[in-house]
Amino acid sequence: MLLYGCGGRAEPLDQNWGQRLASWSYVTLTIGRTGEICGNNFPPVQDLDAYRALNFLVRQPFVDAKRVVIMGFSQGGTLALLSVERGAIEQMYENKFRAAVAFFPICAGLKGISSAPGLILIGERDSFTPGCRDMVDGRGGDFGMSRTPGEGSPIRLVVYPDAHHGFTVPAFKTPVEYLGYRLEFDQSATDQSIVELREFLHATVGSR
Repeated sequence: MLLYGCGGRAEPLDQNWGQRLASWSYVTLTIGRTGEICGNNFPPVQDLDAYRALNFLVRQPFVDAKRVVIMGFSQGGTLALLSVERGAIEQMYENKFRAAVAFFPICAGLKGISSAPGLILIGERDSFTPGCRDMVDGRGGDFGMSRTPGEGSPIRLVVYPDAHHGFTVPAFKTPVEYLGYRLEFDQSATDQSIVELREFLHATVGSR
């Protein structure tokens, strides 16, 4: 399952990553939202988007309900991690995600106590990298709480030197300053992240 970033658009995500995943023989469902949500907190209903889509997916005869991975970018990456974090949202639904992948997410407010294996791919020069390091290492977390080392499923953090937020987005070949953040495409980091993603998917859900 592919989740929109803060712009909400599904088409570019589907054309790029959806087609790539399909070429690896994975079924993909890309979901988006209308309207601009950059810089805002998630609307309450948005937290439930992933599980509503999961409930749709598991009813399809060609989908293995136990092998669905959620993957998102920026705010979508945060939502992917939130969807597998132990707590009220995850416990509301019978169907669960097998794993989560987050490209350059915003980790502030997440405890990192995950119900499924996770992979975070982020740039060293991304403003949100320190928060993701703290979350993965069990420091900080929501309301300043730290988790017990080893609690929850493992989350792997991969940090790409010199890469910024949005390093997979070709539209940022010319760097952009937006909401105080630098968005910049990085071909090397993108290529490496594709390899990491494929290896993670193979390890967690296998391949045909």
